[in-house]
Amino acid sequence: MLGSRRLPRKIVAKSVDSSQLPRKRLMSKIRFHDIQAKAYPGFGRCIFCDKDAKSVSLTDEHIIPRALSLKNEILIRNGSCSECNAYCNQSFENKCINTNFVSYRKFIELKRRKRGKNSKEIKLPRAVIGDFRNLQHESKIFDLDDFFYPRLLIMPVFLPAGNIVGCDRGGDCVNPSFTTFNLGGPSLNFLLGDVPISTQKPMAHTEFSLMLAKIAYCFAVAELGIDGFDRTQILNLIFGRRHDAYNYVGSASQFEYINRSRFHRIYVRQKRPYISIVVHLFAQCGSRPFEIYLCDAPDENL
Repeated sequence: MLGSRRLPRKIVAKSVDSSQLPRKRLMSKIRFHDIQAKAYPGFGRCIFCDKDAKSVSLTDEHIIPRALSLKNEILIRNGSCSECNAYCNQSFENKCINTNFVSYRKFIELKRRKRGKNSKEIKLPRAVIGDFRNLQHESKIFDLDDFFYPRLLIMPVFLPAGNIVGCDRGGDCVNPSFTTFNLGGPSLNFLLGDVPISTQKPMAHTEFSLMLAKIAYCFAVAELGIDGFDRTQILNLIFGRRHDAYNYVGSASQFEYINRSRFHRIYVRQKRPYISIVVHLFAQCGSRPFEIYLCDAPDENL
């Protein structure tokens, strides 16, 4: 047992040689079902700034970021210019992926772009014996072997988007709650006995909401067409020209049947006085869906 001894900075639970453990027996039998791959045709111009292919270089726009995809991807061929793509990556997407989703990418081995020989390995947050909120001694913080790290998927739960429920949510994330799901892994109770282990999990709420808005916008363009809805305000949000993210992004405003047939799910909802996109990341793990307001529906949809 670990007891009350001072822990080394790098430990393996109970000093077990992780290479000798029956990993298949300890791992949960979760088989992920990938999204259906789809490549939408481009529009001959950037879906964000409308610059045409003659004036800018266009690249494929991944509707769900590559870092969160398994093998299959959904994208718009030659959908965005390098300037708009770089803005989204640097302003919110990279921070969100490297903060909120770092452990998920590590555990379920999501496909990552190879960045050459100097690519850094994903480093997981440090673990602690006890509760991080009550931490008093630095000696209780340690690096836990990847195999023993808690396989937990933590997702924020927002209030429904303000534009959907008819109130002003503004740009501040007020009192978010969280849901936690098991991605499958060894039982820490089996490995550590009664020793409690917790981890510190930072969250980038605003960046996450902007990433959801971008996913929803790209999917709407792919499904409805670049001129199929009023893009003005959702683009203003994505590109920092307005700052009321939670008027556009929130958890689903009505009960959603949780279809776990695919790893991620995304679809258009336009049966009410507005058009919205339901983005259900990690649907197969039992996470809650998000609903992103796009714009008011045209008269024929009322």
